[in-house]
Amino acid sequence: MSYRLSNGYVSLPSRYGVGDSYQHHVDAGRRSPRWNSKDLGSNRHGRESPRLYGLSELERNIEAAGQLESDNWMGHSKEYSRRPPSPWQTDRSRSVSPLRGIHTLDCYSKQPVSSEYTRNVSSPSLSRRSSVSRLSTWSPEECGMEAPLSRRGWSGSEIDLRASLSESAQKRSDLVQCLREAQSKLEEQSEELKKRDKELEMSRAKTELLAVKQKQLESSISELEKEKGWLEVSRFEDKKQRGELQDRIINLEMEVMLAKSSLENFNYTNELMNQKISVGNDEVNRELKTARENLVYFRNRVKILEAEKNQAVEELRKLQEGSQLALSQTNEANQRATETLRTHQNLQDELADLQLNFNNINLEKELLSSKVLRLEEKVSDLTLRLNVSQTDRERYLKEKLELHRRTQELSLELERAQRGREGFNDQVSDLHIELVGAKAQANRQDQEKVQMKEELVMLKQVNEKLTTELGQIQTSLKNALEELHHTQAENKISSNLAAALEAERKQLLEEKQTLMAVVENEEDSENIKELRASCTHLQEERDRLQARCHDLEVTLDQAHEQLGSQIQEQQQVILYWKERWQQTAVSLKNTEELLDQERAQFQKAMNKNTELLQDCEMLQTENEELCELRSTISRLEDENNQLTKKVKELEQSNHLEHLHRSLKESTGETDEMRELYRELQKSHETIKELEVERSDKELEMRKLKSENGSVLRIELDACRQQLELEKSRREILQCRVGELESKLAAERRGQDYLVEIQSSVTQSQSLERLLEKEREAKKQKDELIFTLKEELEELKRKKSGDFKASLEEVDSELMLVREELQKVWDMLKTKDSELEEQYHELESARDQYTECSTEKIRLEQLVSSLQKQMEEKEQAMKHLQHTRLEKSEMSIEKSSLELKMAAMQDQNGKDFSLNIGSVSHNELNSPTGCQNDKSLHQCSRCDVFLQQLDKAIKGCQERNVELQEQKNQALSSLYQLQDILKVSQ
Repeated sequence: MSYRLSNGYVSLPSRYGVGDSYQHHVDAGRRSPRWNSKDLGSNRHGRESPRLYGLSELERNIEAAGQLESDNWMGHSKEYSRRPPSPWQTDRSRSVSPLRGIHTLDCYSKQPVSSEYTRNVSSPSLSRRSSVSRLSTWSPEECGMEAPLSRRGWSGSEIDLRASLSESAQKRSDLVQCLREAQSKLEEQSEELKKRDKELEMSRAKTELLAVKQKQLESSISELEKEKGWLEVSRFEDKKQRGELQDRIINLEMEVMLAKSSLENFNYTNELMNQKISVGNDEVNRELKTARENLVYFRNRVKILEAEKNQAVEELRKLQEGSQLALSQTNEANQRATETLRTHQNLQDELADLQLNFNNINLEKELLSSKVLRLEEKVSDLTLRLNVSQTDRERYLKEKLELHRRTQELSLELERAQRGREGFNDQVSDLHIELVGAKAQANRQDQEKVQMKEELVMLKQVNEKLTTELGQIQTSLKNALEELHHTQAENKISSNLAAALEAERKQLLEEKQTLMAVVENEEDSENIKELRASCTHLQEERDRLQARCHDLEVTLDQAHEQLGSQIQEQQQVILYWKERWQQTAVSLKNTEELLDQERAQFQKAMNKNTELLQDCEMLQTENEELCELRSTISRLEDENNQLTKKVKELEQSNHLEHLHRSLKESTGETDEMRELYRELQKSHETIKELEVERSDKELEMRKLKSENGSVLRIELDACRQQLELEKSRREILQCRVGELESKLAAERRGQDYLVEIQSSVTQSQSLERLLEKEREAKKQKDELIFTLKEELEELKRKKSGDFKASLEEVDSELMLVREELQKVWDMLKTKDSELEEQYHELESARDQYTECSTEKIRLEQLVSSLQKQMEEKEQAMKHLQHTRLEKSEMSIEKSSLELKMAAMQDQNGKDFSLNIGSVSHNELNSPTGCQNDKSLHQCSRCDVFLQQLDKAIKGCQERNVELQEQKNQALSSLYQLQDILKVSQ
């Protein structure tokens, strides 16, 4: 439009000059608007410097051009169909300007290069309408009257003057109307040229957009490769750790293999995803190639158009004269058109900006959804840890119940011991008689004393082994502390993610403010309103996602606190067991000190009386053996209790895990759970029955003591029975340990907490070692019992001695047992208080977990509803695009049909003008025949060009549809991945 204002437009020259004088052909005229209209786009591009397009400008140009394309086609079809034929076109053929003939002959003589040239150089609508008007108003009478009026000279009559004046007035009015029509047609041609320029800009913008998208895809592929490398590094570290732990874990090799297979499946899925991404990149590269080929084609077409433009400029320079009134009017109309076009372009630019912001918000939404999925994975891990803590709590409660039962049993044993003490006084006389016969066996007892010392050395070795096991427990504690540090690092990472989300939220708020400032100026357009609604909807979704992220962070903090509390509880348990080991060590030291004191007393008695010393030595050795046997029995009982507790813990943990898995897998496994529960109940009942049998046997032993009066024999029998019971219990425990190991090998497949499994395996191995050691000790004790039986038989024969010292030792031992029972009772009370606190904490954690699960379900429902809304919007957009395409096709078909009708009318006009050409010689110089031939030639070219345009538009539409399908496929693949991740969690 700026080029029009500078050069101007002049219509075809009139044959009359100034003062109604005849004006012949002048070849140095001004440029015709009909030829100058084609150069608008080329001159504009030639004068302005080419500027680089950014991503936002490219998307704006594409969307604005897409909207203008459909609107302009509709507008032209309506204008073309509604415009009535002008009555002033009827006398347009009467002008006998020599320029018209020259103009048409020159244009027809020079063959254009392409079909677009004919559409841009000449307006077929002008020639067609003029020919139709001539058909309607041309008559042979007018042709016969015009020739003599032009040839006649001045006769001086008033009739001739009036006729010439009326003819000149009519011709001037005809010229004015023709100029106006030419102006309107020039405007139409300029609009068509603008359309073509916009199509070229669209193709360029599309190519640049595809290049930018390729860069983005390359960056995303590089990020995926980095993540793959990180996963491979982590996998390598996991393999190293497994290699180190294979020596300790022999029974869990099958589970490790299953974990490896799961990791390989995960890598296989990653490779499949990478292959899909590579296929998408290949498709993008193909589209880029096609776009580049189209660019080359359009550039060649632009070069051809520039060559044609140069030819047209050389021809237009010959036409320089015209009417100045038409120039002023056309300039004013052009100024108005430029203002309207500028305002329209500004609106389109703003719409493109809003759409770009909409796309950016969609991308940020996807990022937030990926972050939310990560947080959900962390929450699932924490829920698993909470389940483990609940199992530990239940185990502690069961231990508490067992300790209560044990205290009751010990109190019953104390009462029984007191009752037996009263019976011991009656048997003292018999024991004195048996001491006399024991003097002959001093030598044997000295040998047995040496054997007992060897047994003490063995016990010390066992104590050292127990200390080594304590060191192993400390190493496991260190591993737990390392896990705690790892969880703290994860907490820091989550805090950093929260900070990044807040920064993104601030950026989104700033963008929102800018968008609102831009949108407030133009509230009339419907597209802006739709974009506003979508922006508000996306902002609401973003707020919901941020709230969800905040909730998940709160749950993470709570889970970290719970983990810290669990670690503290474990530390307390470890301290408790350390104290128990220290107590056992102190009891061993006390027994050794008592032995030393007894030895000193024995030496003093030996100095006083050798005979009494021998008797005392015999008694002391026997008492020492009994004390050692009792201490070993008590120690073995403690170890057995510990073993039973550990086995019960393993059984309970395994049973609970099995129940949890079976509940998740299917409801049909409830029968197996019930059977396992019944087996546990049966095991508890058998233990209770064994304990009752033990108490009954002890009562029977005491009755036998009272009846026979042989205390030592009864005690040895009781020791033997206890050892036999312990043997049976240990065998049962070994069987259970074997069953538990088989269950562990079958059930614990694919668990993530390998460290806990390793610790359980090490504990089971240590239990097996302890059982083997206890078997060896039992064998030795059986041998000792056999020797003691022989000695008792010999002592029965002799029945001499005095057992007062043994009774006093029994009293002291009973006092010690009472003190230990009081300590155990105090420990149980403290443990009860701690367990109640843990129970309250676990109840609060359960409430929080239920709240989190309900919130998770609600968020999933919101996500599903949002997805449905997005699908509905996409369907509506597709429907609108389809309707627009149908409207544009209908308008194109209408315009093509109208052009064909005009061509047929032009042919009829040509035949009629050839018949009339013989009437006057001046009319042979008129350009009617040439224009008709040219119009026919141009109509065929216009049809070809219209067909090409239709093909190009359809190709662009098909590409848009393909891109939308690719986008839908990518979204569907993302949703499938989200579903897979949810299922795996």
